[in-house]
Amino acid sequence: REAAESEGLSPEGVFFLRGDVAELPFRGGALGSAWWGQGLHLVDPRPALGSLFAALAPGGRLVATTMAACFRGAELRRLAAEAGFASAAVAKSAGRSILTLTAAKP
Repeated sequence: REAAESEGLSPEGVFFLRGDVAELPFRGGALGSAWWGQGLHLVDPRPALGSLFAALAPGGRLVATTMAACFRGAELRRLAAEAGFASAAVAKSAGRSILTLTAAKP
């Protein structure tokens, strides 16, 4: 965070957190959006997706990335839907090694 702020890369309302995504320290609906980088390939990502869903406000958006070798797009969309997310979409990177999940909390 300090490095980002020193480079002017932390605009008002944006912060970085390193921690256990399955146990986020936010009250329900506290976040307008969340980015989860390279973490979906957990043994069981369902608790983490549930925690992110709970932390997001209605209309909040999730963007999450993972290694394409770990999931198929349909599986990521299903996991997001099971957590309560709507409008889940999955895109592959140009090199096809990274998947990006985008989803919204209704």
